[in-house]
Amino acid sequence: MISTMQTFDTLKIYERLKNAKAGEELAKEVAEILRETTEERLASKNDLKNTEVLLQNDLKNTEIRLGTEIEKVKHELRAEIEKTRIEVTAKIASEVNKSKVEIIKWVVGLLLAQAGLIGALVKLT
Repeated sequence: MISTMQTFDTLKIYERLKNAKAGEELAKEVAEILRETTEERLASKNDLKNTEVLLQNDLKNTEIRLGTEIEKVKHELRAEIEKTRIEVTAKIASEVNKSKVEIIKWVVGLLLAQAGLIGALVKLT
């Protein structure tokens, strides 16, 4: 239950209800119900200050947790980026080596064809 420092004027309510011919017992009961309800639902400055302090502490704790979580995610992302970089570098090196082998095959084939052509031309002359 939240306490209140505000004064609730039950006497004024009582008098107004009594003057409106509501009867003394009814006027007392309504005034008391309104006082109780108001005290239960209104917050004092002290209540608000306590709530503010609690919320500030919660916010600080949340910031700390989020900072930790962000650092964890950064670390995981760096590791994943490094792993991907290594995989891509290896794949590129593999493709370059395959291309070198293909180029060498073509060059050797063309050299043999050229040698054969030169040999044929020498025989013709």
